[in-house]
Amino acid sequence: MARPCRLHCISEPKGPDTLLKSNEAYKLIFQEYPDVVNVEQMCEMLGGISTKTGYRFLRQNQIEHFKIDRAPERRPTPIS
Repeated sequence: MARPCRLHCISEPKGPDTLLKSNEAYKLIFQEYPDVVNVEQMCEMLGGISTKTGYRFLRQNQIEHFKIDRAPERRPTPIS
């Protein structure tokens, strides 16, 4: 069983005022991280879980995400 992460410490929003407070709390907790993070940073944000667990969470869609592929290799253009 995966250990609980620090994100679960914030209670579920119960109204518009609570939602704003939760959003502010997330901004404070994660202010040192960029808006787009890699798997290692995500695992650190989740309390230091292993990257294996992080990838499992992503594979099982337990964390909303999108993948950004690496830039394609630039191949030299043939000289005529």
